[in-house]
Amino acid sequence: MLARKFIYALFLSLCSTTLTFHSDLSAFDEKDVVIGTNEAQVWLDLVDKGKYAESWDEASFTLKLTMKKEEWVAYLEKMRRPLGSVVKRVLGEQRTAESPPGVPAGDYLVLAYTTAFTNNPQAKELVILIHASDGKWRPISYFVDTKK
Repeated sequence: MLARKFIYALFLSLCSTTLTFHSDLSAFDEKDVVIGTNEAQVWLDLVDKGKYAESWDEASFTLKLTMKKEEWVAYLEKMRRPLGSVVKRVLGEQRTAESPPGVPAGDYLVLAYTTAFTNNPQAKELVILIHASDGKWRPISYFVDTKK
């Protein structure tokens, strides 16, 4: 329960902190944004294939501190599996943020997708990544809004 509250607080902090967002992506090297977006897609492929434990393995240190692997798998089993397979995923908005308040310091990439699943054709996915110390962009949060 505490982990879900953290993820929700992170989501709200990153989505509502307009002062630290850079919607023009100028704060980061364009190459970094492309790499981060590609790494997000590789990670989403794990989730799409139901490889939830592997998606946790590839996630950020912060996500791993806030949710045990078993909790993450249960979270995705409940939230993501019922949606079915991805029919189409379109990247919409991309934002960057540098050390927003209320979350660990770092560079963040926020990716919003419009996704059609077999059991929900109008979902919104949000993937928030942090530029990790190993140089990779790693997911710190994943959320699917299934409301129509």
